[in-house]
Amino acid sequence: MKKRILALVGVLVLVAVLIVPMAVLAGNEATQSASTNKAITISIRNVADSADVATITFPAGAPEAVISNPTGNVDVQVLTATASEAAPVAILKSAAAYTLWYNVTSITTWGDAVASEKLYTIAIDGDLDLTTFGTNAYNMAVWGTDQETTQTLAADVDKELYLQVTLTALVGKTGTSTLSVLGET
Repeated sequence: MKKRILALVGVLVLVAVLIVPMAVLAGNEATQSASTNKAITISIRNVADSADVATITFPAGAPEAVISNPTGNVDVQVLTATASEAAPVAILKSAAAYTLWYNVTSITTWGDAVASEKLYTIAIDGDLDLTTFGTNAYNMAVWGTDQETTQTLAADVDKELYLQVTLTALVGKTGTSTLSVLGET
């Protein structure tokens, strides 16, 4: 009798285990991310607005010199290097209004050759001298990250782009970088 009772209790426990609903836990985590895109519809054009600018070259200078007369690869213009004059290296064009972002990414030893880079935009036919440039330019010193500026590009209003670099104290260095001009609405 004891064996039957024990067998019956065992069967009842098994039936209770099978009948009682149990919570089954499964992985309930999902990785998510969200970001907003910056517009890439801003064109970097030569000053005559006849072609895209693919490369911008700064002339060589002494260590720690400030170089403010780069040239573009299209319609290379003779730039003045006086203290009171500057010439744009390119123009920025867009059909939409944006707040400008810049990204200067080192390709080869840019950080060895360039300590900082200043970028400045003004409306076409605006007045600019290097004093204004120096106080109102956006200064890039962190390479490879999108840097927000307070500079804006209005819809269908071209802006002149001025660039200036300060070289490092290292002698005989050459660097290459990619300049991205991005916009955010």
